[in-house]
Amino acid sequence: MSLIVSVFLSLIASAVMGVAVLRDFEHNTEAILFSTPMKKFDYLMGRFWGSFVILLFIGSAIWIALIVGDIMWWRDKDKLMPIHLWNYVQPFFIFVVPNLFFSGALLFMSGTLSRKSIVIYTQGILLLVLYLASLSLLRDLEQKNIASLIDPFGIRSFSYATQYWTPSEKNSMLVPLEGFVLYNRLLWIGVGVLAL
Repeated sequence: MSLIVSVFLSLIASAVMGVAVLRDFEHNTEAILFSTPMKKFDYLMGRFWGSFVILLFIGSAIWIALIVGDIMWWRDKDKLMPIHLWNYVQPFFIFVVPNLFFSGALLFMSGTLSRKSIVIYTQGILLLVLYLASLSLLRDLEQKNIASLIDPFGIRSFSYATQYWTPSEKNSMLVPLEGFVLYNRLLWIGVGVLAL
């Protein structure tokens, strides 16, 4: 669930990350900021990390909502396993944080370089095209490795890592950060760092 919701959070990332610098240029406050001894790099990284922390606060609502949903009184407690905080936080750190970093860095880069909001909001199309390309590659059994790497959100690498798990394993085990899940996460964090 965390992984699927993180894809939708990339749309929120455009509103939080993409316009962080754009607002300064729209309201002509960048001239005031750059008249101080502050360097452009410090300004941009301050804007990026400040916006990214806000985005992480928004994203943390995923695992908080899942915990609250599991402790509701209408849930049959006899059929549920005990609640362990790590079972909610681990997918957040493996899937949600890298997805938000990657999409946030791309949107921040496009907002900084283009200074146009239309560019920021149309960047989701590029992510959608990458995702659809990984889906078409996944249909060919020999290309599962490539498909799990080029999926920017990690859904294909998650599916590839858990394809032979039994329903009992899917309900009780966490996806380890190894193999193609690790390679996918490192690749797309690297793309985010490159964008910055």
